[in-house]
Amino acid sequence: MEARRIGVIGAGRIARPVLAYLRTSAQWRLGRCLVREARAAGVPEATADPERFFADPADLIIEAAGPEALRLYGARALALADVWTVSASALAAAELFASLETAGRTHGHRLRLLPGALGGLDGVAAAAIDPEARLHVTASRPGMAGAAGEVFAGRLDDAVLRHANEINIAVAAALAGPGVGNATVRLDDPGPGGAHVLGLSVDSRFGRFSARAEIEPDPAKHMHPVAACIIAALERETATIWAG
Repeated sequence: MEARRIGVIGAGRIARPVLAYLRTSAQWRLGRCLVREARAAGVPEATADPERFFADPADLIIEAAGPEALRLYGARALALADVWTVSASALAAAELFASLETAGRTHGHRLRLLPGALGGLDGVAAAAIDPEARLHVTASRPGMAGAAGEVFAGRLDDAVLRHANEINIAVAAALAGPGVGNATVRLDDPGPGGAHVLGLSVDSRFGRFSARAEIEPDPAKHMHPVAACIIAALERETATIWAG
């Protein structure tokens, strides 16, 4: 089977391991990479010109640059190909959600929200078959607020307005499950040296499902977990038999 061509938006800590994977993949072929600065170190595929990026044919576009990139380029990307994004928090805005849904339907392409650093979205989706299901997401990260303590506790749709960079996984889980309006979130800063922990739980008539992830704090010791999620999704996309 001929390798499928991928365009990537972003060349930061999440995108770079994905770019490296694509350069050696037999199933995928790396096309252009859209970046802010044309001279992105070590990224020969980089261009800062959106016109040049979108003129390059692609079977799939991966957005790995953050919510602003999805707002700027999501509709245009969906006009060209299916899109995978790591920026679920942007879709908490009803207007953007509707515009991207319209773009996808108009051009016959789909937008996939990748689960990112926390698994369990399949369990959330199953629980949400119950219309009364309720989701709660927690995130604790050193440096979130600059001082130890609770940063936010309340409805997810309120957190979107104040802490968009901290709630990608919460919005992805809500959209996979009972919806943003049926989800709550708690954000904490554990202080210097504290653990970076993500968790979710969903209650439904089927019972309670929960998931938890503790992130390695030293970036020099590991690949970004969201990058690993993207690579795993690419591997599954070409597998003949897969789970999940």
